[in-house]
Amino acid sequence: VALTFVPGLGTRGISHLTDIYGNAEAIYSASEHHLATFAELRGDIAASIAQRAGYSDAERELCYCDKHNITATSYHDALYPALLREVADRPHIVYSLGDIGALQSEHILSVVGTRRISPYGQSACVRLIEELAEMFPDLVVVSGLAFGADATAHHAALAAKVKTVAVIPSKLPDITPAQHKRLAEDIVEQGGAIISELNSQTKQNGAYYIPRNRIIAGVAEGLLVVESPSNGGSLSTAKAADAYSRTIMAVPGRITDSRSEGTNHLIKTNVAQLVTSAEDIA
Repeated sequence: VALTFVPGLGTRGISHLTDIYGNAEAIYSASEHHLATFAELRGDIAASIAQRAGYSDAERELCYCDKHNITATSYHDALYPALLREVADRPHIVYSLGDIGALQSEHILSVVGTRRISPYGQSACVRLIEELAEMFPDLVVVSGLAFGADATAHHAALAAKVKTVAVIPSKLPDITPAQHKRLAEDIVEQGGAIISELNSQTKQNGAYYIPRNRIIAGVAEGLLVVESPSNGGSLSTAKAADAYSRTIMAVPGRITDSRSEGTNHLIKTNVAQLVTSAEDIA
């Protein structure tokens, strides 16, 4: 946790140091000279780590987590999402409400799509998740708790009695959007989780939606795009999933519907597999 507060280090910097030193204790035990030469850190960052930068912030953060029943899971912890561990730009710490262990399932599907989901998109999303839940009782559906396709996927999973996990672009225990607080509570009550990479001292400025999408892509075996316009945020999730060598799938839509331009393009360019049934996804 302390490393995440070191100025200028960042997610990739922490991963770089972890690959070299093995763990945070070894990183903080290294000399400034060793950090600057062997690990090739910038001088100011090496000096900050040598001076134990982040320690007081980490103590404050863990007290905050304890107060709000938030779990901070490190990359080195057994409960850290197994598939996310493979990703180079993974978050070093994942904060969660509920059971982050849900992301240890062998059948995890991320579902994304437009906030302006059509009745067709809703029907397709619900049908596919219902059918998958019958095939895989350990199915976990991951999405972003947003309006539209995200909420549809979460509700469908809850209705099918399988676990679902929401990745949000804000600090916990705040819920984004606030209108989905009850949905978030239902997700936790049914054995799922609300997760975020953001600590309590993060200033909310709307800049975390796209970075959040890489986590949605990284935690799952496959990504299903239900509906997306040609410039939809779901396409950034698909881009991340493609970079992580995940299976990308898309529900085909009408060629006259702007809400399907993005999904149809993913299929047309062979980025995504066309799926029309749970059997296709399986």
